[in-house]
Amino acid sequence: MHLQSYSFHHVPLRWLILKLPHGGQYVYVDSSYPAGPLGGYVMYNDEWPNGTVSFHLAHAKGVLGFEQDGGFWLVHSAPKFPNNPSDGEYTGICCEEFWGQLLEGQNFMCISMRPAALNDVAKLLRLPTLFLYEWELPLWSTLAYPAMADLVTGGGEPFMAFAKATTPLHGFGIYEDVIEPHFGAGMEVQSWLNGRNAIPSQCPPTTQYESLNVRHVYIRAANRGWDNTVDHSKWSVSIPNADQNASWNGGQGAVCFGDMNRMEAQLFRGGGAMCFTNNTAVWQTFRALIFAIEGCHDVPKT
Repeated sequence: MHLQSYSFHHVPLRWLILKLPHGGQYVYVDSSYPAGPLGGYVMYNDEWPNGTVSFHLAHAKGVLGFEQDGGFWLVHSAPKFPNNPSDGEYTGICCEEFWGQLLEGQNFMCISMRPAALNDVAKLLRLPTLFLYEWELPLWSTLAYPAMADLVTGGGEPFMAFAKATTPLHGFGIYEDVIEPHFGAGMEVQSWLNGRNAIPSQCPPTTQYESLNVRHVYIRAANRGWDNTVDHSKWSVSIPNADQNASWNGGQGAVCFGDMNRMEAQLFRGGGAMCFTNNTAVWQTFRALIFAIEGCHDVPKT
């Protein structure tokens, strides 16, 4: 049996999915890469399929599947997903307990990786204090845990992964304090801002770089648009500027997919993001999806 990211034509691909609000429609981007076999898995979600919720551990959701020859890492934003393998057949997002996910936008980022990258992910995933709900770890799998690791997919396209620990006493933002300083660029951020204490868009001198909330997304090819109040996905794109970090692939655009919102409560929780750092086409595609942003002097939407 082989476990990897697959297209709908059963071709092994690295892919990204954005689920649209109000139903099960979606758009996705993929690329080709050879298959890798299964050996173990780890599933984590701050809201488990059985309804158990953590408000203190990492606001992180994902699946890691692997064997000695490689595997995949899926990072997503959907609560209660996927269902526990011990509960039987995979059900997808189809049933009563998933109505919230059907109504809201979500993101799913799956990348295929070689063994060395999988080992780096294993190190990374320990940092944010994940809320694990199911795992199968073969005896050969090893874990060591730095704060950040550079990941390279099996197809050779570089990714960079970021993570921050749960810090109950001293909060900091994954975008403002980790990702933006590394790239030397501000970010336009799509995240879930419903609820109290959403962080408004911020600009210098309040912050070192611009951190701008996405207000509205529009997919021209599908003639579909929606407000951020119905979008639970979490992704961001870098804002071009003349001072970008010279070590960052010649200053090319970055696009990141993760599991954290720009909410004050999440400044104290663990989580992270994966970033494309040299794929101009993906960066341009996601920048084009942004129809409206919240400026630093705008009144945040409620």
